[in-house]
Amino acid sequence: MTTETRMALLVLTELLTAMRAKDAQGFREWLGTAFDTLGLTVVEELFREYLLPLLSDEECDRIVGWRLGVSF
Repeated sequence: MTTETRMALLVLTELLTAMRAKDAQGFREWLGTAFDTLGLTVVEELFREYLLPLLSDEECDRIVGWRLGVSF
């Protein structure tokens, strides 16, 4: 397994854990780490292909709310 693959798995795990724990600060920190280490293209692909299908509708709405500055 390559280093990039390991990092992608770590980031996915930590982002999902932060979302499920409703830890906005932790989510933002891991998202920043993901952008710095993996790049925008890889992070977008991870979200679309792997992370979003794991989330409930409520969790997806909460993510959109974080982006818009609304608290759920």
